Amino acid sequence: MMIFDSNRTIGADEIRELVRSLCDQLRECPDDTAIAGDLQQVVGLLDEAQNCAGNATGFVLVADHYFERYAQEVAADLGQTEGWPYDCIDWTRAIAAMQMDYRQLEFDGMTYWVRA
Repeated sequence: MMIFDSNRTIGADEIRELVRSLCDQLRECPDDTAIAGDLQQVVGLLDEAQNCAGNATGFVLVADHYFERYAQEVAADLGQTEGWPYDCIDWTRAIAAMQMDYRQLEFDGMTYWVRA
């Protein structure tokens, strides 16, 4: 089905907008089982992500294979990213530590992480 671009993060608002769009499509084509199935899956994703995030409304899903880049972006937001110590960071270890605050969920054959 590949609803989302899995090469970036997915925000809660983007998922909610997709739910609205699928609802509109289903109103226009009420017998379309593909749209109904997609809607059911996306609503399930929204519910699961909100539950994982403690019912937070502004969560972000991070694709598993994108998590290293995401961690680097978070680190960049915290300060200097040129030279030492940034280029000495063990990103594998940093990611493992960061993921301790996240929960894993599956959607559309992909693994995503959401901050718990």
